[in-house]
Amino acid sequence: MLADALDTEVMVKPARRTTFIGILFVGLLALVAHDSLFHFDAEYVELKQKHYSAQRNWSIHYDQEYVYRDSPVRYQADFSAIYQIIKPESVLVSDLATSYFAAAQLPVYVVNVHRHQGQAVPHAWRSFLKSRTLCYMEFEENRDKVSVFFASSHRPDYVLVNKDGVNKHRKKDCLAFRSQILIKELPRYAKLVWEGEFLNLYSLSQQQEPLSTSTLKNGN
Repeated sequence: MLADALDTEVMVKPARRTTFIGILFVGLLALVAHDSLFHFDAEYVELKQKHYSAQRNWSIHYDQEYVYRDSPVRYQADFSAIYQIIKPESVLVSDLATSYFAAAQLPVYVVNVHRHQGQAVPHAWRSFLKSRTLCYMEFEENRDKVSVFFASSHRPDYVLVNKDGVNKHRKKDCLAFRSQILIKELPRYAKLVWEGEFLNLYSLSQQQEPLSTSTLKNGN
């Protein structure tokens, strides 16, 4: 009888432990679910879809179409082609989002016009980037300043212009939403060496022949 009682007690203890762990797990799951519910609120989802922050990608209701459009995946063909023609360790300037994409794809030093990104570059670059003259080259005064800077020893080797008007990650940068001004004005100072579906690459060295998507496809 004593042996049977001991066996029963031994069996009950693991069962109680399992029950306790199960209750604890369910409780924690309920707590996490409660704290996460607001992410699935219809109004909050709509707000995130209209927001520029990457937060909007955290929602299960955020359509994958938007994730695709707001990523650099569509630029891969352009970056692959630019990789073949760009000089390693050269200096490239672009809008904020595209500069990060370029840093991941190309063997170059990247700078951009964002005010928080100018502290690690030389003083001449920092002053030029903060002035925003590159974004407003339709004004003659700014064109003169750009001409002086591009003729100096501090000039970049390349300017990369992103023509994509859909990617929301680019819309807070003046070089992004004024890309058409850049496309119009940059030929005054730089040669177009790559014209792709989304990206145009301009060289200030003037030493390369312009290429395009059709040129590469034809093998010329």
